[in-house]
Amino acid sequence: MKFEKALRTEGIQYYWLGELLGGFRIEDYTEYVKTDAFVNGINQIIKIAGNALTGLLCSELNWSRCHHQYIADYLVRMGYKVTHIINEHQKSKHTLRVVDKTRESILPDFLR
Repeated sequence: MKFEKALRTEGIQYYWLGELLGGFRIEDYTEYVKTDAFVNGINQIIKIAGNALTGLLCSELNWSRCHHQYIADYLVRMGYKVTHIINEHQKSKHTLRVVDKTRESILPDFLR
């Protein structure tokens, strides 16, 4: 993988957690976040990150249109700071999303 090799050249470690946290799921991601596999993926992020600055990547340009919204909510609820990098000049601090009351019953407790 060219991307992984380029990161390694810069002294940056790369870990692929797509099997645990990737957004392409047969089931709805709101259901997936209730699984042990999702929690395992979050725990792996925390273990890998330790006390270091860590980045999560997705092919979706807008984080609010992909599974990263769930990952970010989970991490913020655990007390971690999450910043979305929009481009090289723009970033935004993650704030917990307002849950649509019509969908609230399908969401796990940590997202309510």
